[in-house]
Amino acid sequence: MALFVNTASMRFAPWMGLLKKMLRRWVPTLRSDAVALLCSGTEGVLSAEMGRGIAALARKARSVAKVAELLVQHPPEQALTRLREEPEARSFVAQLDRFLAVHGHRAIREFELQSARWEENPAQVLGMIRNCVQSEPDPIGHAEKAAQARTELEAEVRDRRGPAPGTPAPA
Repeated sequence: MALFVNTASMRFAPWMGLLKKMLRRWVPTLRSDAVALLCSGTEGVLSAEMGRGIAALARKARSVAKVAELLVQHPPEQALTRLREEPEARSFVAQLDRFLAVHGHRAIREFELQSARWEENPAQVLGMIRNCVQSEPDPIGHAEKAAQARTELEAEVRDRRGPAPGTPAPA
């Protein structure tokens, strides 16, 4: 599968080269990584949305001291029961339930039918949240910075050249 993906991705190289030439022609002063920046991003990628959801849950857990404490002090297999009993954890548990409603069909070893799905046993999700809580303060900061840089670059291209041909004028 990996060989197929890597081979298939090569067909986009000429298009990337063409985009680079067009951007250089339209806006010669653009930064050197403009094409890579404009063509990157994870918006709409379901697997990335799942990661952002876990990061959001970790931020929520950090914002409520009792939730962070319960996650860190109890094994993931016991943490959910404790969190459901804790009045201060209601909003975190509600956010977790919404996450599981969307991503609960996932599992660590998804292709093994015997693997418990996250909605059946959310201990793995709680373990990931716990790891985020104990690690860096903002695990998605890099993605947010890249998205901001991409937005700024798109605006710079628009401002210097105007809208691309066929693009409707803003209302």
